[in-house]
Amino acid sequence: LEARKEILRIHTKGKPLDDDVDLDKLASKMDKYTGAEISAVCNEAVMLAIRDYVLEGGDLDEDAVKGRKVGMKYFEKAMENVEPMSESDLRKYERLSPNAMYR
Repeated sequence: LEARKEILRIHTKGKPLDDDVDLDKLASKMDKYTGAEISAVCNEAVMLAIRDYVLEGGDLDEDAVKGRKVGMKYFEKAMENVEPMSESDLRKYERLSPNAMYR
């Protein structure tokens, strides 16, 4: 849980999070997500927030877009779009890992 929270902190740093975003709650829902998948969720949440802003007729000015708050609903929707690795894939990679050679 702590590792997932730290990954979330890293990938949300500098992003305009809304007050309702609870990284502890998000981390607890991401027990099967890899670090790369958590990163993808964070990026997807930002994109969803920007997409909504534009569809609402928001100004396309770069500063306005960058200031768009990313709320919890965007993270929850992003988690629907970015699914964690399946158990069978995870087992496959775990079996391969001891046999992999790193140079």
